[in-house]
Amino acid sequence: MRVKLALIAFLIISAQAIAQTDEEQKPTHQIGVNASLFIKQFLSFNNTIAGISPYLVTYKYIDDNQGWRIGLGGSNTKTKNNTNSPTGLSSNSNMTIDTRLGYEWQKGLDKHWLLYFGVDAVYSYSKSRFTSSVLGGGFPQKQEEMISSIEGFSAGGGPILGIEFKINKRISLNAETTAYVTYGENRRREINTQFIGFERNEYSALSRVLVTVPTSIFFIINI
Repeated sequence: MRVKLALIAFLIISAQAIAQTDEEQKPTHQIGVNASLFIKQFLSFNNTIAGISPYLVTYKYIDDNQGWRIGLGGSNTKTKNNTNSPTGLSSNSNMTIDTRLGYEWQKGLDKHWLLYFGVDAVYSYSKSRFTSSVLGGGFPQKQEEMISSIEGFSAGGGPILGIEFKINKRISLNAETTAYVTYGENRRREINTQFIGFERNEYSALSRVLVTVPTSIFFIINI
């Protein structure tokens, strides 16, 4: 009788262990939202030395403590200055897109803390345009424009190191530091319709190391 009870207990414990193992290895989808702007209302960060994360939304697919990571961010702003007069009219527009694709490995430290590291490939695109209008000479007067536009991109990659705090099974917070080596190009174009045929084109290239410190906090939902 004792042997049967011991065998039943062993089978129950083994089944529970297998179930827990399967649960731990179950693939996880993580959706993250950059909560830095909200947190900055309560805390003050010093970002004069290194930049903050440009990514607004992130996604991770984690299986067996490793997986793919994706980040997407950007901005689009437009301003216009109109004083209801024939002079001094201007408009300005700026657009940026930031993307990343990487792979990471995770290591649990305890029940709540998780360390992860990996590597990213990054790409950024930006475009800005400034236009100002004035009344030119002659009769009848014509509206003349000065247009200045800058278009550029950068690409590169590098290592990442982050830490995650698990509030519960579904919700967690993380922050990470990155060190990206990037190469970028910018093209500037100026046109002034006050002068017939006036056009100026400039080109520049830049390589740099961009380090972000872990001051960007992401709110994570595990699905």
